[in-house]
Amino acid sequence: QPARLPVDEDGRIVHSRDLAKDPGSAKQMLMDKFLRDTVAILQRTGRWPRKWMSFLMVYTAAGPHRKEDFPVFGFGKRDPRWQPGLLVPNPFFVTPGWWDDMIADQIEESEARPWES
Repeated sequence: QPARLPVDEDGRIVHSRDLAKDPGSAKQMLMDKFLRDTVAILQRTGRWPRKWMSFLMVYTAAGPHRKEDFPVFGFGKRDPRWQPGLLVPNPFFVTPGWWDDMIADQIEESEARPWES
């Protein structure tokens, strides 16, 4: 089920319903966490535009099916040649900071182990 996600000028996500009581909302709650971390990174680096924005988030693997007059994000596309929207990481993969830490750990481990072994 797609959801419109408005974000205010301070980077706060504005919801019109209680996600904790909405069945099937786990993906949206995870996406909120991912989005909050992304906004925090943009704010910390001075790249947050400080204006309201809104986009449609499509939570199905099939992805967006029609072009809209506003930004559309999705986790997957069955046929990316014609499907609109920007692909974004599935929030089941946590947050950008989590991935940065995981990659750093993997690099450290690979550098500590000689290839010959």
